[in-house]
Amino acid sequence: MRQYIPHSTGCFICGQNNPVGLKHRFYTEGGAVYSDVYIPADYCGFKDVVHGGICTALLDETMGWTPFIFEESLDRLCFTRSLEVKFRRNAPTMTNLIVEACYQGMRKGICEVTGELKDMNGTVYASASGRFIPIPPEKMAETLQYLVIDEKLKYHEKFNQFIGK
Repeated sequence: MRQYIPHSTGCFICGQNNPVGLKHRFYTEGGAVYSDVYIPADYCGFKDVVHGGICTALLDETMGWTPFIFEESLDRLCFTRSLEVKFRRNAPTMTNLIVEACYQGMRKGICEVTGELKDMNGTVYASASGRFIPIPPEKMAETLQYLVIDEKLKYHEKFNQFIGK
């Protein structure tokens, strides 16, 4: 069952109020975090090819939600500590794509996550592995002010403490 993750006001990837942002929504289904992706030609590197920095940002942002959702001991979001991206093929602009991020576990307080940017047929354009660390409590309190909840959507239960359910 699809459960959504709140979005932010100004984030480049998910900020619904960011005039130059991508306005992507994140959700969980099963054991992964996803974002459905459609990149307009304005975000190309080469003609009809999504810029590698955009691919990296999409992977980073989707992967960054994953530890909070799937690590039971975490009550805070995470910063990226390291991220390695492998570009497998040129990702096409103006095409329906999906980012999938899977939690691999926590070791010594560092969360490990993998991710892929692929098309609806499963063709992988980029894959990534990353390490994420919990943000400080004061940054979490600040961040909560910028999360947007749409009352019409079903959110992942980890957000119930923040949305009053």
